[in-house]
Amino acid sequence: MDTGNSRVTFSRLGEFGQFGNQLFQISGTIGIAASLGLEVTLPAWRYRHHFPALPESYFSREQNSGAIIDAAYLCYQRLGYDACLYMQDPTLWANCEQRVLTYLTPSLSVFDRVEGPALDALRLISDESRTCIALHVRRGDYINSSSHVVLPMDYYRRALSIVGPGEIIVFTDDREWCLRNFEWCLPRVVVSSPSAIIDFVLMTQCDRHVIANSTFSWWASYLARSDRVVMPDSWFTASEPRRLELSSRLRFRQSIQVGYDEDDTDGRVDGRGADVSSTRRGQRGAVKRLAFLEAALEELILAVRREGS
Repeated sequence: MDTGNSRVTFSRLGEFGQFGNQLFQISGTIGIAASLGLEVTLPAWRYRHHFPALPESYFSREQNSGAIIDAAYLCYQRLGYDACLYMQDPTLWANCEQRVLTYLTPSLSVFDRVEGPALDALRLISDESRTCIALHVRRGDYINSSSHVVLPMDYYRRALSIVGPGEIIVFTDDREWCLRNFEWCLPRVVVSSPSAIIDFVLMTQCDRHVIANSTFSWWASYLARSDRVVMPDSWFTASEPRRLELSSRLRFRQSIQVGYDEDDTDGRVDGRGADVSSTRRGQRGAVKRLAFLEAALEELILAVRREGS
């Protein structure tokens, strides 16, 4: 097949995973296209305007006569059935890492509308005499998740003991819980903005990071070119087959994986208490992912036939 006019896409961007996963899908698509010497084409993306360095050509609606190849299908044999839809593998773009770092560096224009705790955090971060530590706590959708645990306080105690001194800024989707439960580490401010992109961009401006088992804070620390990153050594429940090996593949100055005592609940509800409805949602998601892969394969076969005719 002549691939001269072909492009690589991730056709279901926004359907599998939230913001952090979408950054993996975009960067993986960029890396695969670069390795094949092809261009990138992407569907409309709700966060596009926050990343001005992303080429306009990626989102062009102009018709292209070449084949459109889905990156998820190209990753299927390498990453497996489920993982290829999230593309959580930095080696996919190792051949063009600086390009990904440039394209996915977010605009700071969101700071024009910050207020409340987010504004207090911005003032701290803007003081170059201070070392700011972004500490991420994700609870919301993890509380009844069948695949992700809510990290116990034991993890944060261990992580803060090794990340080094600095001004602690807690970023979370559950501000009231964190105000009650993180008094022991004396955070300067607890941030939970109405717009998650504000929290994300603030985190990219911090010096050091204690991240959750979340691609949201993973990407924030990665794009920050963080001085030091502490991350959990386990991201999922025991019943979840996916495993991530991320720390050794990053352009971090120093990344440290930390274990934790899973019995130290400190008020958390983990995935082992997930209800039947969350299991059913997972089953429906598996059916949806399989249908997507089958459609991607069919599209690839049709593209090959068109090119050969």
